[in-house]
Amino acid sequence: METGNNFFDPTYIHKYNLSVFLSKDGFSFIVSDENYNCLLKKNIQIKDKEEISLTDQYLLILENNNILKENFRKKKIIFCADKFTFIPKDFFDPGYITDYYNFNLGELNDNQMPYYVRSSSNMFVVFSFNKDLVKLLEENFEGAEFTTSISNFIDSVSTEAVILGKSVFAHKRNDILEIVIYKNNKIFAANSFKVQSDKDIVYFILSAFNNYDLDGNFVPISISGDINPKSKDLDLLSKYITNIVISDEDNKWYL
Repeated sequence: METGNNFFDPTYIHKYNLSVFLSKDGFSFIVSDENYNCLLKKNIQIKDKEEISLTDQYLLILENNNILKENFRKKKIIFCADKFTFIPKDFFDPGYITDYYNFNLGELNDNQMPYYVRSSSNMFVVFSFNKDLVKLLEENFEGAEFTTSISNFIDSVSTEAVILGKSVFAHKRNDILEIVIYKNNKIFAANSFKVQSDKDIVYFILSAFNNYDLDGNFVPISISGDINPKSKDLDLLSKYITNIVISDEDNKWYL
């Protein structure tokens, strides 16, 4: 388990926040203080699902990490969904959540259930996750806020986009790259991609600039997360984009 730059004191755990990040391939959690400074962080790789089911692996993780059972000030469960779609607030009806998913993303698998969260940008994010896992998490994290990584990311960068005038944000978490594009201080596009290398990151970012007709001489980008700021591959971006800020601050958007 990694520790943050700040001191973790178990006697103050009732004042701390717990953020749990879930994907098909990994489980991680972050404990932060009242100002959302990282105190503890742990990443757990998911094993071959043929040997032990995903639900059983998550159950073992919960049983073997007693800190997850503590009485935190706030708890947030963040799903990393492979597929998601946005529905404007004025057109959203929770009774049609399955229809939204099937129409935009294809038929749900039998073991998947549709889920939705409201974003601060007047949209609902519709996605799906394993039924058994959702039930397990609801039972073990009573009172927690359930959200999805793209929604959490959008909510986090929206203020910064307006204040700093940044137009493109890209964040990598494990093997997922999320890109959000702003135009006129409003969300213009958002998407997520599976990546295996820094070259993949470069490809998807340059593709976004090309597909959405963004001028690299004028449109700035902020890249953060599970990356190497000194990567030679990422340096290639500077040939096409003038204003780039790269940070390996992985915790910032998920607290």
